[in-house]
Amino acid sequence: MTSIRPSATARVISLRAEADGQQSLSESSFILAPASPVPAMAKVGENRATREAGSRCSGQ
Repeated sequence: MTSIRPSATARVISLRAEADGQQSLSESSFILAPASPVPAMAKVGENRATREAGSRCSGQ
């Protein structure tokens, strides 16, 4: 397994397997599209807990 860091440019990816000192290259490759920043989202329960805590603090 490997991980590929996000990039602003497209990249062509080819797979290679290694075992017992031998390598085998895949005949196929694929294009990895550029990564676009995605805004972080709160977990489902976090927004409600934050609102409820704010209501208790403000006396509402």
